Amino acid sequence: MPNYEKDIKYTGRDFASLRENLMEFAKTYFPSVYKDFNEASPGMMFLESVAYVGDVMGYYTDAAFKESLLPYAEEKNQIYNIAQFMGYTPRLISPALTEIKFSQEVPARSDDTTQPDYDYATNIKESTRVLSPAQGVEFRLMSDCNFKADQGNVIKEVSQTATNGTIEYY
Repeated sequence: MPNYEKDIKYTGRDFASLRENLMEFAKTYFPSVYKDFNEASPGMMFLESVAYVGDVMGYYTDAAFKESLLPYAEEKNQIYNIAQFMGYTPRLISPALTEIKFSQEVPARSDDTTQPDYDYATNIKESTRVLSPAQGVEFRLMSDCNFKADQGNVIKEVSQTATNGTIEYY
């Protein structure tokens, strides 16, 4: 006859403690039905599977709870939702897109003056801030502008020639 006097522990939240609690539960409430707590037994596989599911559910419960607290929330929409719930009215500005033309002057290659020396080419990183001088609007680059990588897409114009006609800069 099972001993129903023992309380069930609901405090286990990680895999190891859930596994131990499930083993205690089986020993307490099913002492004559299941006795094989060997690591290799099929019953332990099912018991550990249940402990795994409990561990994963605990993780997602913790993550959902964390997102409900303003200091710990990470998702932008969740932060806005909590802030609006507390009375904050955000200024929702839609970002503008524009096309920017970059240029860079690089010297000609020393061995072939008909080609630019891409060793001097630069890479303007994603998220670089660019300020419009006329309106004072700030834009951010959505992707890298890499003059080295975009050699096929770069328009080459001669900017300076020597007195003998050889190209010095592009």
